[in-house]
Amino acid sequence: MDTQIRPTFLTVLCILTFIGSGWTVISNTIGFATGSVYVQADTDLLQETRDQMEDDLEDEMEEEEAEKTLGLMDSIFGQVESIAKYKVELSINSLILGLVCLVGAVLMFRMQAKGYYLYAFGCALQVIVPILVAGFVPLLFYPTAIINGIFLVLYGTQLKHLR
Repeated sequence: MDTQIRPTFLTVLCILTFIGSGWTVISNTIGFATGSVYVQADTDLLQETRDQMEDDLEDEMEEEEAEKTLGLMDSIFGQVESIAKYKVELSINSLILGLVCLVGAVLMFRMQAKGYYLYAFGCALQVIVPILVAGFVPLLFYPTAIINGIFLVLYGTQLKHLR
């Protein structure tokens, strides 16, 4: 009988992934179930907030400074609008790929190398698919790419222990 001892670091990574991917699955199940109901409300609230902020900025800042701030604000609001517009599609994507990453972590917890490759596949798609669905939205792209990249590198250091 070949019994391998799971390294503590691999155990910690898997537990963090169980928590993160589990939360992703739960929150995106809720997002999918309620998404279409709230998309218009989110968009309306976003527009009201933007209009109020524009009025406040025009009252409190010099014109040139207010224009720069409004340009940045428009960029951020545009990203948030894109996320709101594709909320259901992005939730389905995150739900499915969260499950893929969760299964990959379970396999790695069981010391199987194929779990790493499944996890890597899920992580890559978590970065790529939202771009295909909603366009390049830095608010979605950068956090996902950075966190997934860190975990892939950390799991990669543990590949030598997996069979």
